[in-house]
Amino acid sequence: MKCVTAVFVSLLMLLSGCAVERPPENVLRVVIPATGKSDAVLLQADGFTVLNDTAFYETSGDLQMLLKNSGIERIDLLILSHFDKDHIGGAANILRSFEVERVAMPDYYSGSEYWLDMMSVLSECETEQMIITAPADFTFGKLTVHIDAPKQTEYEDENNFSLITEACYGETRLLLTGDALNERLGEYLDELQNGTHFDMIKLPHHGDSCPALQKLIKQISPDYAVITCDKTRSTVDEKTLKTLDKYEVSAFFTDENLVSFVSDGSGLVPS
Repeated sequence: MKCVTAVFVSLLMLLSGCAVERPPENVLRVVIPATGKSDAVLLQADGFTVLNDTAFYETSGDLQMLLKNSGIERIDLLILSHFDKDHIGGAANILRSFEVERVAMPDYYSGSEYWLDMMSVLSECETEQMIITAPADFTFGKLTVHIDAPKQTEYEDENNFSLITEACYGETRLLLTGDALNERLGEYLDELQNGTHFDMIKLPHHGDSCPALQKLIKQISPDYAVITCDKTRSTVDEKTLKTLDKYEVSAFFTDENLVSFVSDGSGLVPS
């Protein structure tokens, strides 16, 4: 883990007592709420908000409360990694409750009730819809977001349509992998430069294991890994835990509590 400044340590102590308020300027806050075996990752920095996935419909009220308690009225970018209900279930309600500037999503048809509800709301609001078929980059103050697109137009498993998102804040780098399986992770690895380090990875598919994930963890050498899971942890593969242990990666589980980090751009610290 990179060293952090004394000023940042003091800031971290201050933030630890007010974890749901808007962070100060020049600070990135990352929050992964405890919504069971589902994904939602909140990034706040320099007055901007990026939300990666929206968890279940059943927990959309909890997610909305988190956003409102965090001082959020506007979402600058909503990224929907793919269209499973545990990733887009809350999307329609988020779109109804907040001003959303842009939504980024993969290019495939779902037809599920949650997808249809979301598309219906999008047809009635001014949110810009971005279908990601090629790499896309966004800048929000010091926060930069790179979205890696699927390389194929058809997959046997829809999880492989997952958008993979890199978020960078100064020297701090985060990797959010949706539910990418072995095939999709392999595509990403083929283009990843050797020596690329990420401070944190949100593991794909709720702790499932595959050869490409083991290779990815070795290559990016993260300090932290977040696993979104329910209290049974039935999706958390022992191979995944052994891989994290082998490469000395600290694991956080959302069945225990909300997971959060802060960064001043020089390092990432749990908060």
